[in-house]
Amino acid sequence: MTSIVTVSPARNVWEQVKWKCKAYSSMFSTVILVHLIIGFLTSEGTGSFYIGGNFEGRTYTLDALFIFSVILMLGLGWMLASNTLAQDQRSIVTTNQTEVLSMFIFTIILAIFTVMSALSVHCITIALEILKTDAPFILENPFFSSNTILAFAVCITLACAVGYFVRAVFQFSKIVLVLLAIALFFVIRANGMSFWGVIFGVNVWEIIGYSSLYILLVWTIIFVIRQFREVHRS
Repeated sequence: MTSIVTVSPARNVWEQVKWKCKAYSSMFSTVILVHLIIGFLTSEGTGSFYIGGNFEGRTYTLDALFIFSVILMLGLGWMLASNTLAQDQRSIVTTNQTEVLSMFIFTIILAIFTVMSALSVHCITIALEILKTDAPFILENPFFSSNTILAFAVCITLACAVGYFVRAVFQFSKIVLVLLAIALFFVIRANGMSFWGVIFGVNVWEIIGYSSLYILLVWTIIFVIRQFREVHRS
């Protein structure tokens, strides 16, 4: 029997994104929990120095939150590519194309949420330090650089994409995954300590640009890989 109800690809993607935000809401909670733990552990700041003997300077950075956010997004990306979660998406009629596109949009939403969570926890940490100290408290640089925030968002989006990509390749062909790992090993060995500079550049705009290109490349490969999987039906 032929259905007389048609749904546009854009509407299907939108419904998929909404469904993922509801079904995977625990991932948002996990991000907040991890950030709160890291914020609590680094509540005393990331470093201190003395000015003139009577004044103590203390630095607060997003370094710890950024590192743990990257690790967390790698893990969440791996989880999102699992066959178990893929089976759950049978509740909405979809195709491989719309599923990959909706997952790409969902990872961007998750990355933006992660950045906002990190910034909020960071600001709350500093505010609590101000409230509990009796000494004068002066913020020298209280505002974040927009370039830094953008780089943060792009890098953790890439981390999530890489986690998803590795799981997708693992499910597709373990031989291909081993070959990619070997190729990566030789690239790192050839470049040594300058590996990250070669891959991502040396300044913030190069990091943003290269990472954005890698995100598009990774999701393009994921799109191709997913074409070999069965179409999900309700």
